[in-house]
Amino acid sequence: MTIQMTKILSVMMALFFSTIVCAASEYEEVGYEDLVRQISSKKRTIEDRRQPHPFDQVMIHTGFSYVNSFTVMDIRDHESQKYQNGIELSLGVDLFSENWYAETSFRNFGLTNYGTQEILLKELDLKVGYKDHLQKPFVFKIDGGLANRYLKINDSERDVSINDTTPMLLGTVGIAAELSPIISLGLNFSGKSAMISRTADKSAFDFSFCFNASL
Repeated sequence: MTIQMTKILSVMMALFFSTIVCAASEYEEVGYEDLVRQISSKKRTIEDRRQPHPFDQVMIHTGFSYVNSFTVMDIRDHESQKYQNGIELSLGVDLFSENWYAETSFRNFGLTNYGTQEILLKELDLKVGYKDHLQKPFVFKIDGGLANRYLKINDSERDVSINDTTPMLLGTVGIAAELSPIISLGLNFSGKSAMISRTADKSAFDFSFCFNASL
């Protein structure tokens, strides 16, 4: 009787422990799969709820332009118009919007000769603007700001020597055609008016042909 009882207890204990082991292994397997599914679900939820950072949409713009300028100059109480052409390099950035931007540009008109008169003109612009699509691929823009112009005039025959640095108010309108999402060609028209009276550089009107790229 004792031997039989011992055998029975041994069999019952073996069955009990094997059941526990099987149950434990099954529980671990299910628990692992559930854990992976929960982590993946939470990750997707976090990604769905993540708000885009403002800097994610910021674009940097660069440009190269050929500029034609007509300047009204007052030299010894004699007003005249001078035509010059030059180049412009520009750098701009979106103001946390695809429509609003800020831009700075440098213009160099080089040295222009009118008989014995030599004129050197350079310009630095800082402006804020708005742009929007008229109808793709065409973009309309308008901006305004400040210009600082350096004008140097020498005329040995008339004994004229002028070195003026003139702050100006400026406004620009333009239209561009997008050749691709990052490249466009455009045409800009701008006007400038001197903010001070004691200068030979009174006002200017110019138009420019532009090549722009966005990064």
